[in-house]
Amino acid sequence: MFMAILILLPLFSTAQVGTKTRKGDVKEKLFSNDSIQQKIQKIKEDIAKAVDSQQVTINVQNNVNQLLEIQKENKDRQRRAAITRMAIGAAFLALLVAGLMKRRKKQG
Repeated sequence: MFMAILILLPLFSTAQVGTKTRKGDVKEKLFSNDSIQQKIQKIKEDIAKAVDSQQVTINVQNNVNQLLEIQKENKDRQRRAAITRMAIGAAFLALLVAGLMKRRKKQG
């Protein structure tokens, strides 16, 4: 019995009485560690880079869409201009043919 008391007594004498850790204290201890703060900062930076990367991707996609729209408008404009030139050419050809026909009738 005396041996059991001698073995168990040092265990209870080193225990701290009345010290409870609160949640706030644990957070303060965690955040006071520099390496943890550096890891948290790195995670924040990685998240910010990911958000920036997504924003850049969205901007590039929008720019590509705008470029395609401008190219489509230019192609439509060129097509209308070509059709207009062909119509003018056909009208002049019709005038030429009509003029030549009148000339033949006068000569004949």
